[in-house]
Amino acid sequence: MKTMNFKTNLHCEHCIQKITPFLNAEEDIISWHVNLESPDKTLTVEGDVAPQQIITLLEQAGYKAQLINE
Repeated sequence: MKTMNFKTNLHCEHCIQKITPFLNAEEDIISWHVNLESPDKTLTVEGDVAPQQIITLLEQAGYKAQLINE
């Protein structure tokens, strides 16, 4: 299991509600959290999933993500 952090363009609770079904449907994600207080609106994901898969899931929901560390 690995922990990854992504810079996102999420900005509110409504954004988080929109990405929730996409991230929750990915069975290799153990947990995830968005820090809206962070300047980068950081999404932290724990699990055995490729970073590109997370980026793709957010794109499907209409948002952008960029891996900032793994």
